[in-house]
Amino acid sequence: MGKELIQLFNSHRYKSFTCLVAFASYGGVTALTPYIADAKKHNMQIKIILGIDQEGTSKEALEEVLSWGVDAKIYHTSSANIFHPKVYLFENEDIFSIIVGSNNLTIPGMVKNIECSLFIKDIKSNPVHSGFYKYWKNILDASDANLYTLSKKLIKQMYDDAILPSEIARAAKYDTDVEITPKNANHKFKKSQIQANPEGFIPKRLVRVKRTPPKTNNENVKSLPLEETWYIKDQVLITEIGGGPRWKQVNFPINIFENFFGAKRGNN
Repeated sequence: MGKELIQLFNSHRYKSFTCLVAFASYGGVTALTPYIADAKKHNMQIKIILGIDQEGTSKEALEEVLSWGVDAKIYHTSSANIFHPKVYLFENEDIFSIIVGSNNLTIPGMVKNIECSLFIKDIKSNPVHSGFYKYWKNILDASDANLYTLSKKLIKQMYDDAILPSEIARAAKYDTDVEITPKNANHKFKKSQIQANPEGFIPKRLVRVKRTPPKTNNENVKSLPLEETWYIKDQVLITEIGGGPRWKQVNFPINIFENFFGAKRGNN
């Protein structure tokens, strides 16, 4: 799914992109950020409608979508029924490409899980195109009362009201890497291969880090909490180096030294 979306964006054949998705994660959204930015440079019209039910969409995911600067809304109702579509529609004057299936806007949904979707590409006279607009009319024209325009204020309100989880909490519920089968289960299930990210699918991650202040006699430092947590939005590399002259043995390839750390050859 991720590969197909990248190819559709990179084709530069389409004038609009419409996305209706139940769940969205920070990783899934950020993987599309560079393609959305490029599409906007080509004047593509972009409409995003996301669900926030069952803690499937995180605060950070909505903040990233908001940063896109596109027509972005959420659909939510206090009733028992939830917003659960997974639709990705690309259009120009003559043709459309639509993907409908089980893929949420998350890393597992787009590249990891065993999912199934139908991809239709045809001219707009195909009744699938008119049928889609007929069925989703009230949501696509924003006349549905359960639609809310995405904003910083709305995101904060929903997070404060515990409607939106943090990305860490959402991932712990849906994207855990822990083996599902208990170790002491009578039946041992086999493992399956997990697909690697396709070329160009580069999501960002939020990492929770715990820091313990060094031991010191400084009273000010003693008053700090033993651990604190913060989030890192970009990639980081952390390495522990032993004392003495051992730091001189730490080496990185020039490519990593210059392109990852942003350092320059010869500048120690």
